[in-house]
Amino acid sequence: MKKRIKNFSFILLGVLVLIFILNNYIKYKNPFYEVLWISDAPGASERFVTFTPVLKSNPSIKLGETVGADHAKLYFEDVDSDGEKEAIIETKTFLNFDDMTTPEKHILKCTKNKTGKLKFIETI
Repeated sequence: MKKRIKNFSFILLGVLVLIFILNNYIKYKNPFYEVLWISDAPGASERFVTFTPVLKSNPSIKLGETVGADHAKLYFEDVDSDGEKEAIIETKTFLNFDDMTTPEKHILKCTKNKTGKLKFIETI
């Protein structure tokens, strides 16, 4: 009986780890197939991180402004429940012990103009 409970707990733990991994994979996977996000750390240290959306086929074409934050991470989530994911650039707070960090969150909405060109616009 104890062996069954032990086996069940290992299986349950494995399933929970798998769910956690898949959730993070989906959250950080770029849903915009035509877009490449260029990451840069323009300061003297790598504390401030910026992201610039560019066209994957021609990286010299910017699709929006460069946006950054202290210890930033980029992920994608449907914030306004319209069925389209937005790009979110946010300060990483997990295990961040820097007292000088200012938490920031930037939400970039993907829009298309009349010619079908993608453009990322920061929303409030």
